[in-house]
Amino acid sequence: MKSPKIHAARQISEEDGLRRAELESRILVGQSDWEIAEFCNLTPEVVQVYADLFFCVRDVPGGSDWKLRYAVGKPHFYGYQDHNLRQMWNWFGMTGQQEVLNLVIASYYAELKPGDEPTLSVYLRPTSSVDLRLQALIAELIPPSIQPSNRWEEEFMFYSMSIRRNRTPGPVISLGLIIC
Repeated sequence: MKSPKIHAARQISEEDGLRRAELESRILVGQSDWEIAEFCNLTPEVVQVYADLFFCVRDVPGGSDWKLRYAVGKPHFYGYQDHNLRQMWNWFGMTGQQEVLNLVIASYYAELKPGDEPTLSVYLRPTSSVDLRLQALIAELIPPSIQPSNRWEEEFMFYSMSIRRNRTPGPVISLGLIIC
């Protein structure tokens, strides 16, 4: 007999829609299972199962490089595309600022119209009622964070990738996220 909680969590993961995007970003920001369940119309048990089986990030401290790589991924480094809504919400979740994440998600749902695809362009429509400061922040995140013309960033990425290929046991050093 299948567990209904595991089945529900797996379905959220496989659908890869707005519910998954919101669930993951709220896990990253550090909200409790109860808070997340209330926002996402789920039970706290389903939230816990999802976090334990499909999005195991709670034991990784703060805004680590590992979280950035696996929860946000390539869009952060190479530029967000219109279909990278989940990755951008995860980036906002990594900031640890619940109020900001709540605003980002609430603004999206307020702007979303029936039949809309779950894309970043919902924020940036010419007729959008999304706060201009939030629109500017989202628009600023769309280009890659690492510009190919910056020699230091190219070297950093080269050494970073070299270290990942030649991992050695020992302490993990991570860079925190700073939002100005």
